[in-house]
Amino acid sequence: MTSIRSNAEAIRLRPMRRSIRDRATALALSRIDIGALADDAQRILVPATAGSIFPHPESQARRDSTMAIKRFGPTGHKQDYKTKLLAAAVPGFDATGWGDDLHMVKAGGPSTPTRILMRDRGWVEIDRKAGVVRTWGPVGRAGTLAEELAAAGGWDIERLVPAGEARRIGVTTPRPTSVSAHVTESLVTWWRERGYDATPTPDGAWVDAGGAHLHDTGDHVELHGHLSPEAARAIILKASEAWDGDAELSGPWSRADRDMLWLEAQRAGVELHRCQPSDVAQRAWEAEVRKAKEHDVAVGLVRAGSREAETLRSAAAGDIAALGRLSPQLRAFVSSYLDDDQRRELAEAEPVDLIPELGRFRSLGAEELTMQRRQSDPEQLSQETKDTPESDDPGSPNLAM
Repeated sequence: MTSIRSNAEAIRLRPMRRSIRDRATALALSRIDIGALADDAQRILVPATAGSIFPHPESQARRDSTMAIKRFGPTGHKQDYKTKLLAAAVPGFDATGWGDDLHMVKAGGPSTPTRILMRDRGWVEIDRKAGVVRTWGPVGRAGTLAEELAAAGGWDIERLVPAGEARRIGVTTPRPTSVSAHVTESLVTWWRERGYDATPTPDGAWVDAGGAHLHDTGDHVELHGHLSPEAARAIILKASEAWDGDAELSGPWSRADRDMLWLEAQRAGVELHRCQPSDVAQRAWEAEVRKAKEHDVAVGLVRAGSREAETLRSAAAGDIAALGRLSPQLRAFVSSYLDDDQRRELAEAEPVDLIPELGRFRSLGAEELTMQRRQSDPEQLSQETKDTPESDDPGSPNLAM
């Protein structure tokens, strides 16, 4: 009974002890300075010289060091690397103040340009071979940087963006999609698989095409620079393979540019809307179609002649089946006109050498057939002899013979 009473007492006092422990824990936690504890944790996790991963509002130095740890911002390692690349591109150029503006620096060489993408999405290209600094994309810091680079290198400046509205080609019914990192990577891969130099950017892909730059955002391609034949082919290739052969123009395209794009679209079977061709372009396309048909006919004749020449060689080599496939004139030429040595020489000739001679071979075969008919019908031969006028010159041969 004593042990039972002891257990009952312990059970009765257990909730009381738990309540006392909870109150003691709460009292101990209330005496802890959470701010001091967090500050101590900062110093333990990150040395003071490296900065803190917990930015503190009253410490500007701590914020700067945090940017350095994450490697972005004015003091980040990546920014230092980009400014070094920019300075190396133009000896003597001071790139110190441009760190915050640089998004990407793609170093080039003596024959390849150096390309700089600014954070405001403007582009600068240093073309040492041409002695030109080009800019395209949004007007902003890229123009200022281009001026300073051109002054440092003694180069000219070329602005590829036309004044006013942009020149674009795109799908007829744009889809409500945004340009994500996945879309950008897909665009770059698409162009590179077709042999073009493409660069990913936050708002799409930039493509080099025949001296022009194309900005592809998925449903639209914007032209920066002069429309060259290579650029026109690249634009129509995009419309043909990515937009199911249906696209429309927008913006201030010149008549020459419209004609070039329209002709390229006709060749690729692309339906190009808002692109009325000029009479000159339509006549040029008609002439091109006519020339293509003539070419197809000529190719067809060459192929037919090649097959006939090959059959002629086989017949001359003794192939009876090939001899039966020849026309009567060529069959007579091989079997009756030629002797054994000539047939052997014919069998060893190249088809390409025989094609120009097929017409002459047919004429000789036709003469051989006429001779055979005359010999097989003496009365016809006698009649033809009578009908042939005699020559005034008794010594001249009879032409009918």
